[in-house]
Amino acid sequence: MSYFLFGRFDSIKNVKLINDVKSYGNERGVYFLFDEEITIYDEIHRMCDEQAIEGNTVFAVASLNQPCNSSDLLLPFDKYSLDELSRNNSREHFKRCCKKNTESLFVCLRMLIEICCPAQLSILVVEGYDNHFGRKICTFKEMEDDLLLQIGDYGCIDSCIYYIVQ
Repeated sequence: MSYFLFGRFDSIKNVKLINDVKSYGNERGVYFLFDEEITIYDEIHRMCDEQAIEGNTVFAVASLNQPCNSSDLLLPFDKYSLDELSRNNSREHFKRCCKKNTESLFVCLRMLIEICCPAQLSILVVEGYDNHFGRKICTFKEMEDDLLLQIGDYGCIDSCIYYIVQ
């Protein structure tokens, strides 16, 4: 299965702002798709609707290496060899690789917040289709820490909706 990171937010609809987010992400290998551009996985819209995620703009995130999902941006397994990930059998080294792998994603999500100034933002992370999401109200940093903990400790991520509070 593939992981998907997507969400919905309330913001003033502004093509220039959306293009600024896309441009910023593209420079870092993070590809943002908005609203009708999201054809990588039709279930993204369905999950947002089923979970009553509010907002007037839906987004999904992908990468050059995996243009149809977000796995490459969340998990380090395609960017590092097994030898690199398990150097000295160190769990701390593995966690550093995980953190380095997700840096561009988190920087670009922060820029989405900075550019679009959403009134509210919900970010969903899921492996394939799911209708049983955990729910967490948290800051962006708390979401980042939670994802890094799951990736670094378990190598997988629970389906979750992060309601980001500023």
